[in-house]
Amino acid sequence: MSPTITVTHLSAIIGQFDGLIIEQQGVIDDGTTLYPGALEALTEIKAAGVRTIILSSSSKTDRFNIDRLTALGVDPELYERLVSTGQLLKQALVARSLTEGDAPRRYFLIASPEDAALFKDSRLTLVDSVEDADAIVLLTVSGAEADDPGFRAALTAVAQRGVPLYSPRANVQTLVPRGELGPGFAAVLNLYRAEGGEVVLFGKPSGRIYARCRNILDPIEEPRIGVIGEQFPSDIIGPQAMGMTPIFVGTGAGGLKGSSPSAIADWTAELSQIAASYEIGELTAMPDLVW
Repeated sequence: MSPTITVTHLSAIIGQFDGLIIEQQGVIDDGTTLYPGALEALTEIKAAGVRTIILSSSSKTDRFNIDRLTALGVDPELYERLVSTGQLLKQALVARSLTEGDAPRRYFLIASPEDAALFKDSRLTLVDSVEDADAIVLLTVSGAEADDPGFRAALTAVAQRGVPLYSPRANVQTLVPRGELGPGFAAVLNLYRAEGGEVVLFGKPSGRIYARCRNILDPIEEPRIGVIGEQFPSDIIGPQAMGMTPIFVGTGAGGLKGSSPSAIADWTAELSQIAASYEIGELTAMPDLVW
């Protein structure tokens, strides 16, 4: 069984790191409120001189997420940069469109009206029909859409003709030990792959998002960068593949908020078993982000 080392306070291990990458939603906040202790932890991390990046696995801009955190009480001075996977994807596609000699692509956008704002004025050519697309950008999908036979048939057709699908979210992994992700994203991405389509991911566990954070934290070496997340195994295998040190917390998807010591002990034991099934070695876990 893979050993899981449980620490109750970040201060116990902060000396191992010169830089931290901290997942926003699920670690710092639950989407509407900050988790208890998160603001103090960010304040003390800053005081300790550890450079910090907030990672937002969202289909919205960096600025949107910065403003949302500020409204929750997190001063931007407490971290060096916020990196949104959605904005990283947009920047990559725009850069591709500007590459000399690269033929313009027509993109079909699958997104809620709110998330579609990410690509407003992006200089990319958007089309209204998936059949007319040279590439697909998947930002948002509901379970109803994913189960719709017409929607699935259209995706199957474009996948079979080699149209790539880009996504800022890689939510295809199981969230353990407290449940699973909704079927929408996973169903679409898995269907596309099954039909032979190319899926290009920018969200965790993709190395693209961690490479961006590493470049910002340069010249800190990878082993001195800790990555705090709450989705298993994507928040573990991504950082490990980059040579960074993952720290898994039980808030958010882990469902440990307000749990008893016995529940935390059970969580740790279950986590060790699941880590072993993924052949993950020693793993550091914290019930929540507290200093």
